[in-house]
Amino acid sequence: MTKVAMIGMGGMRGGHAPILAGMPESFRLGVKDGIRVDGNAAEVPLGEGSVDFPEYLARLGATGYDGFLTVEREVGDDPVTDIVKAVEFLRTL
Repeated sequence: MTKVAMIGMGGMRGGHAPILAGMPESFRLGVKDGIRVDGNAAEVPLGEGSVDFPEYLARLGATGYDGFLTVEREVGDDPVTDIVKAVEFLRTL
């Protein structure tokens, strides 16, 4: 059986705990960004929320993970543009 890790990130839920637990059989991570608004999680374009992506990627790399990051964007007026910007953002790190 192939395992796929879908992780709630920073401001959304879960923080870095799933990364620290290790994922030796995972081959893809879904990534999102978010903020808290009135105590509720709100998805925002990747790089514009509360996730510290340099730290997140450093911790991820420390686990030996070398799989894919899948940018997920489920809300917003222009998700395609948000995803393109997210990929560009991730490439700068």
